[in-house]
Formats: sequence, C-alpha cells, structure tokens
Amino acid sequence: LSSLLNMEYVDKFGLNMEETSTDFDPLVDLIGENRVKQFVRSLGYKYITLSSDALVVGVKDTGEDIIESNLDTFMRQALKTTILRPFGGRYKFKEDKINEWARRSVLKTFDDLAKVPTSNIEGPKFVFAHIMSPHGPYVFGPNGEEVKTDFTKTTDHKEDMKLFLDQSVFVSKKISETIDRILENSKKPPVIIVQSDHGTWLDPQIVGADLRENIRSRNFSAYYLPGKDNKILSNDLTMVNTFRLIFDQYFGTKLGFLENKSYVYDGRFPYRFVEIK
Repeated sequence: LSSLLNMEYVDKFGLNMEETSTDFDPLVDLIGENRVKQFVRSLGYKYITLSSDALVVGVKDTGEDIIESNLDTFMRQALKTTILRPFGGRYKFKEDKINEWARRSVLKTFDDLAKVPTSNIEGPKFVFAHIMSPHGPYVFGPNGEEVKTDFTKTTDHKEDMKLFLDQSVFVSKKISETIDRILENSKKPPVIIVQSDHGTWLDPQIVGADLRENIRSRNFSAYYLPGKDNKILSNDLTMVNTFRLIFDQYFGTKLGFLENKSYVYDGRFPYRFVEIK
C-alpha cells in the first residue's frame, strides 16, 4: 500500500532503513500521509479513507473519518492470548467477539462506501477503501451466512482453501453490489479501481516456494475509466503505476510509468526484499 499510494518502490523512499530493521512504522506513516493524498487535495478533492480494520463509523463534513476503534483484527487475536483474555468480551478479543466485529466492520465499510455519492460531503471526492476480506478471519459463507471459525487454530490446506473461497465468493458479490449502487447514485461517472493488494499465500503443501511467491505477487486489478479506451491498460501493469496512469490520463500530469516489477519480502523484515523475475 505504501508503494501504491506513493507511486514509488519502497527502496526509493529514502528511508535509510537497514535490511535487518523490523520497524514498519515508517511505511505505515507513508500510507497515512501519501503522495496521492497530497495531490488530490491540492486539486480540491476531499480524501476519504474507509477501512474495515479501523471500523469507520462516519465521515465528518471535512472528509475526515470518524473512527470507532483502532484495534485491528490481528491485535485482537494477539490480546486474546494474554492475561487479559477473561476481559476480552468487553474489548472484543474473545473469539466470538472477534468474528462478530470482523463481520460488522466489513459489512459497514461496504455500506459506507456505497453511500459516499449520496453523502453530505460537497465537492469532488477521492475515496480509498481498504477491506480486509477475503483475508481471514473467515466469517462469511458464500451467501454471507455466519461462519464460526477459530482464527488461531491451524487448519489443513484443504479446509483453509474452502473457507477462503467461500468468503471470496461473498466478497465478490458485495463488491458488485457496491459498484452498482455507486454508479446508480453518482451524478457523474466516477473512476473506480478494484484491487487486491497481493495474491493469496498458498500452503507449501500445494505449490513449491518459487510458484508460491509468484502467485503471492499477482494481485487482481479491475478499472472503470469513463471516457478512456481500455487499450491504455496492460496486463503487466503493477500497482506502483496505478495512480501514475490515472493522474496522467485524467489530470494531464506527465508522471509516466516506472518499470513494472514485483518484490517479496521476509515477513519480519520489511526492507529485505527480493525481485520476482
């Protein structure tokens, strides 16, 4: 996400971080205050962020988010294993509360996103929505029915794949419904981009290490670009070039494309990455 929203590869950020560093904070900061945000705001756009991990419960007239909680799914999972577990119901990190929170936050984020065209926020809007599903925890069946799973227990790869695919089916339906609502209620045809920030991480029992990393780097991208020919898109376009394309096409910038590359990094060391050929 830091590369997507800053239109640059991480090694070009000038962070001067050692490869052995485990500090993600500089990258998180670059997601919060990013080049895309700065550019659209300079043009008079309201920059609105919706995130199922933050559970945005509303948007101020300024376009700033009203956030209910900053405890994301993984923090809740971690807290559940501590001495605080007996009190987890109140703070939503008991198992049933985590699943309930995950379902509610995902559904509300979709609903908030669909309502943006009819909101009371005046002027042009840039909306960035980050929805964790179909990433775990797996709490939706293919038709949105409740699924009760223990996110901390290891499942075999077949069970994990079924849970992932069922949740993916439902999330795909919600994406289609949300886009239909946005198009129906927008006064002008909006630019819409649907992307996964990475591909799935298959079990090593299914594929070898090289193919596993290759699949991980193949994210899904779909573009709705009113007034533009789809020939401007290429199948090898990587996310670092997403907004370079959009801004060049709609605002006449001359950003151009960076070379399309994909990298993987060690999950512990965010600055130790290897290019996938």
